[in-house]
Amino acid sequence: MRITPFSRPMALAFAIACAVVFASTIADAQTWVHPGIVVSPQQLLATRNAYQTGDATVGNQVSKAMASTYGSTTYAVQGYYPGGVNQCGANSNPNHGCQAADNDSNAAYVQALLWYITGNQTYANNAMNILNAWASFQGYAGTNGIPCPSGTDCSNGPLQSGWDAEKWPRAAEILYYGRTSSGASSGWSSTSFNNFKNMLVNVYQPVIQNGSGVNGNWDMSMIDGTMQIAVLTENRSLLNQARTMWLGRVPDLFYLNAIDGSSHAASPRGNPSWFGQSIFNASTENVNQETCRDLTHTEDSISSTIMTAETDWIQGGELYTDTSNSTETGAQVKAEDRIVGALNLISGLEAQNPGQNNIITAPFDFCTSSGGVGINQIKLGYGATYVIGYNAYHNRLNVAAMQNQHGTSGQHGTANTYNWIQNNGLNLAQDTDHGNHMTLFEALTHTAEVCTQANNSSWNSIAYIAQTGSPTVKFNATPSQNNANTVVGLSSGTPAAYAQLAAIVRFNPSGFIDAYNGNIGGYAAVNSIPYTGGTKYSFWMILNIPNQTYDAYVTPDGGSQVQIASGYKFRLTATTLDHAVLHAEVGTDNVCSFNLPLGGNFPQ
Repeated sequence: MRITPFSRPMALAFAIACAVVFASTIADAQTWVHPGIVVSPQQLLATRNAYQTGDATVGNQVSKAMASTYGSTTYAVQGYYPGGVNQCGANSNPNHGCQAADNDSNAAYVQALLWYITGNQTYANNAMNILNAWASFQGYAGTNGIPCPSGTDCSNGPLQSGWDAEKWPRAAEILYYGRTSSGASSGWSSTSFNNFKNMLVNVYQPVIQNGSGVNGNWDMSMIDGTMQIAVLTENRSLLNQARTMWLGRVPDLFYLNAIDGSSHAASPRGNPSWFGQSIFNASTENVNQETCRDLTHTEDSISSTIMTAETDWIQGGELYTDTSNSTETGAQVKAEDRIVGALNLISGLEAQNPGQNNIITAPFDFCTSSGGVGINQIKLGYGATYVIGYNAYHNRLNVAAMQNQHGTSGQHGTANTYNWIQNNGLNLAQDTDHGNHMTLFEALTHTAEVCTQANNSSWNSIAYIAQTGSPTVKFNATPSQNNANTVVGLSSGTPAAYAQLAAIVRFNPSGFIDAYNGNIGGYAAVNSIPYTGGTKYSFWMILNIPNQTYDAYVTPDGGSQVQIASGYKFRLTATTLDHAVLHAEVGTDNVCSFNLPLGGNFPQ
C-alpha cells in the first residue's frame, strides 16, 4: 500500500463538489472555514469518497475506528465526575473523571467522523449525547477558580484541560457543520451547539489560553486547544494569539544546530527539563525537548504541533512554512526545518524496535546525562502521529527533506517518516489512544490526497483566495498515459478556453513537459523533460503577477527538480488570479494537493 491520490472517478466527483465547497468557504482571507479544525472540508470529502469507492487503506482505517471502543455504535457516555467538577492529580491520581473526559472526548470525535463518512445516524446521535452531556461541565479542581480539596493533588487539571480542548472542538465542528453524502445534517441544534461553545469558552479557554511553562507537551497541547476553540467560536484575536504562542514554543521543542548552536532555544514560558539531553551539536540535530524522557511524550508534542499548524493552514495561515520568528529571520530558517527534521529523526528511532516503551540505544551524543529513562537510552512511543505531517510536507508542500520511498535512510533519512507509516503506522491496532491523548486515526483522515481531474469532457477548476502579488503555487499531477495532452492553467474566473488562461504548464502530445510563454506566443521549456504515464510529477509555479511573468519547476517522483519556465510572460493580462483550471484533449490528468502556500517555501 502507498499513500496515494484516490481514483479518477472519485476525483471527478470531488471536482463537482469542490466548486461548491470552495465557493462557500474561502471567498476571502478573513472567511472562516468550517469544518476547519485539523480536517478541512476538502480532506473530509476526499476521505469519504475514498471510503465509498473502496480505497483499501482508508477502508482499513475506518474499520479500525468502527472496531475501537471510541467508534462503537453502543458507546455509552461516561460523563464528568458527580457534581460537575473533575479532579486530576499527577498521573491521573486521583482519577475523578479524568479518564472519562479523555474517553468521551475521543469518542465524540471518532463518532462524529464515522457519521460524516458513513451517514449512519447512530454515530451522530452518540456524538450529540456526549457533547450535550458535557455542555454543563464545571471544570477541573485547581483551575479557573475552582478550589482543590485540601490535602489532595489537582496538578494535572491544566494538562487535562489542554487534552480535552484538542478534541471537543474537532468533534463539534464536524457534527455541526458536516453533511452526509446525501446532504443531511446531524440534527444537532443551534441551541445545543451554542451551549457547548459557551462551556468551552467559560470552562476551558481561561485555563489554557496563556499556555504553560511546566513542559513543552503541556504548552503545545494548550496552544492547540486554544487554536481549536478560536476556530469553533470564530475568535480572530484568539486565533492570532495561538499562532504567536506556537511560534514561540516550536524553537524550544525541536533543536536546530544552525540556529541554536551549542544550546537549545530558550523556552518562552518556564524552564522545561531536557531530561538528560545536555549535548547540542550537529550530531544531535532535531532532538526534541522530551526525547530522552520517552517518545510517547515526544509524540504528544509533535502531534499538538502538527495539528495546530494544520488547523492554521485550513484557516489561511502559514505556520507550516513560517519564516517570521524573530530568532530565526536572519538565516531564513523556517519552522518546517525543525519539524520535518524531528519527524524524520523520531520516526527513524521508532522503527529500530517498534513497540511502546521498548528501549533502544540512543544515537551518539543523545541522552548522555541523568534525568531521562537511562544514560544513552531512549524509550519508544506508539508511533501513531506522523501521517498529518507527512501529508502536509510531502504531498502538499513537496519539501525535499520529506520524501517517499525514494528518499534516504539513516538517522536523518528523508524517507524515515514515509517508511514508518508504511511499515508500521498503517498496521497499528489503534483500538485505544495508547497514551497519546490527542492523536486519533490520522491515517484515516489524511491518507487520501485531495484531487481534481483534468479530462476532455469539461474545464474543471479549483478556486483559491484571489492573488495580486507574487505567490507560489504547488500541486502534484499524474498523467494517465504517454503522449497525453493536458494542461493546468491559472486564471481570473472560470474560463473554458486556452486563450483565457494566464500561466499554463502542460503534458504535451509529444511526450514532454512544457509551459506557455507569451513572449513567443506558444509553448516552450527551459529544459526538455519527458514524462511517463502513471508517474506523479510535482509542480511549482513562482508567479509575479504585477510583472505578468512566472517561473515553473517540475520534480518527477523520485527524481530531481528541473526548471521548465523562466520569466515566461502570461498568455493574457490578468491582474488577479483566483482559479486553477484543468483540461485535457488526450488522456486525463489527476491533479492533487493543489495549494498556494502563503509562506512561499520555494527551496533556494
